Amino acid sequence: MNALVLASTLAASSANAQWAVTNLHDALLETRGLGVDATQVVGMRDWLGITHASLWNGGPGASIDLHPTDPEDWSLAFDVSGGKQVGFAEIDQVSSAALWSGTGRSWVNLNPAGSSYSVAYGIDGTQQVGFATLIGGSRASLWSGTAASWVDLTPAGANDAYAFGVGGGQQVGAVEILDKDHACLWAGSATSFVDLHPAVASESTALGVAGGQQVGWARIAGLSHASLWSGTAASWIDLHPLTARSSFAQAVSNGVQVGDVGLTAAITHAALWRGSAGTWLDLHQFLPSDFKTSFARDVWTDGTTIRIVGFGLNTTTQRYEALLWTFAPAVCPADYNNDGFLTFEDFDAFVVSFEAGEARSDFNADGFLTFEDFDAFVAAFDAGC
Repeated sequence: MNALVLASTLAASSANAQWAVTNLHDALLETRGLGVDATQVVGMRDWLGITHASLWNGGPGASIDLHPTDPEDWSLAFDVSGGKQVGFAEIDQVSSAALWSGTGRSWVNLNPAGSSYSVAYGIDGTQQVGFATLIGGSRASLWSGTAASWVDLTPAGANDAYAFGVGGGQQVGAVEILDKDHACLWAGSATSFVDLHPAVASESTALGVAGGQQVGWARIAGLSHASLWSGTAASWIDLHPLTARSSFAQAVSNGVQVGDVGLTAAITHAALWRGSAGTWLDLHQFLPSDFKTSFARDVWTDGTTIRIVGFGLNTTTQRYEALLWTFAPAVCPADYNNDGFLTFEDFDAFVVSFEAGEARSDFNADGFLTFEDFDAFVAAFDAGC
């Protein structure tokens, strides 16, 4: 097939039907989705003015109250992994890092001895991360299921430190250095500390980690820029869209990054990236028109299905409501980069995959890589989604 004929077949079309959004909200005052894995969502529900940590195993109204005790106190769940949830519970006016196993009664108090305040922000497998306030400041913290397992990740000489994300044996967060927060990476101990702070930034923070990638934000010329690293400060990639006012990357999974892009002082849209600023996908476009603003807080993907949790401001109900975006790529096989749209980028991605001899480019599934696969992809692309 010559280039002229090939070019004439490339008509970009939308594949928006691949994205579905579930509003997890029920009849209570406010809900926010904060953490997600393959099957569960966690966050908070407002029980008549009192915040309760909540778990969703299904759709709207199917949440489980993780709040452990006295209704006058409050709790929040930030992350979930493999049937375990983390966050904090304020009991007798003391905030304690918390670990749950699916019910309020399963609550485990992770607050280390001597700490007056602690929070768990992230979980992966058997590890939990957050911070604990002790004499001398806030300490980046790592647990493995009990208060007694607490490990102080704060490097020598630092005033305050916080761990916000964990994945694959790595932990990320921020360490205060010369009165400025620096994004950082650990591998299970204080001495493993790596400073991820970009040279062009005045301050930075890392919020999520998975698959050797770290995400967060860096303040550059007064603006927050969504940021991506792969283990070193020199690896920093600026994800900030060209026309954005601000941006933050909150989480990463299997090469997919999610967070928020500020378009104006009052309007923020949930966002997805795939490793560069140019790949930014506005997730807000898939919401009903009565949502004014939206935020993405966590992502889980196995490389095909994508689950993104967050929340948005519903201008009709005048409240924040928990939202779950789901992407099912099987609906449109020609959307080769799985971004929800059929564009020239999908064609380029297929060509690269085909020339590299990747098994997934066997588009007609006959067990061989031939020009018949190329023709099959072009036909699917031309048919649209």
